[in-house]
Amino acid sequence: MSVQPLSLRMLARKAALWLDDLFFPENVSCLCCQSALGNDSWLNLCPACTDALNRLFEKQEADDALLPPQGIEYAFAAFPYTDAAKTLILLLKYGSIRAAANPLANAMSARFCGKADILVPVPTTKHRLRERGYNQALVLANALHPLLNLPVAPALTRRNEQASQTTLNAEERRLNLIGCMTSDASVAGKRVLLIDDVLTTGSTATEAARALRAAGAVSVSILVAAKTSQNDAPLFQPKRFIQDYFPADQTKP
Repeated sequence: MSVQPLSLRMLARKAALWLDDLFFPENVSCLCCQSALGNDSWLNLCPACTDALNRLFEKQEADDALLPPQGIEYAFAAFPYTDAAKTLILLLKYGSIRAAANPLANAMSARFCGKADILVPVPTTKHRLRERGYNQALVLANALHPLLNLPVAPALTRRNEQASQTTLNAEERRLNLIGCMTSDASVAGKRVLLIDDVLTTGSTATEAARALRAAGAVSVSILVAAKTSQNDAPLFQPKRFIQDYFPADQTKP
């Protein structure tokens, strides 16, 4: 009997997203700073925010010393998790602004310099999928598909963890994720490029790699929009910061 309210809630969310696209199209103002867009805009970003992203991309390239998580062959990150890049990720992840995936994916495709046969998005839990209406890693993977000319395969499935990863330290994250993913056989014999929005401790990537290799993947690398540093604050907590980016009524559960 509990399924019906969830279905109605999902329908209401989809209707709200459709109305938002209809009355507040995303190509009118800059995704990051909300300034009006002109003919010199790029992927829904104003020139100033585009320049800011370019500087972050160069900073990540200069600082890039990514040690791949356990089970991962190579790791690539487009940006450090800060400033304009962080804003785009938050818009994509918590603000239902899927257009934010386009500039992120563009930078991710430029960062990737390895070889792969298939793109596999990191899965989200059913609970998160009901809340957001989509998996942000899959949105990024679909945006990367034409840029890297690689097929997308949502091969991984994920059970609900006991606690949200954003509230846990590195060891708690690792324990929380053990055995939480399985993969289908579509990755067998393939070089997998795992796609996600943010790389933190690497626990999620390690668990995904375990599941993919168990299903026959030849190798597993990861490409993310951003990488946190050891000095970063804990990952974004919606109830704490969401008012800085979105109207208050979008923060309600």
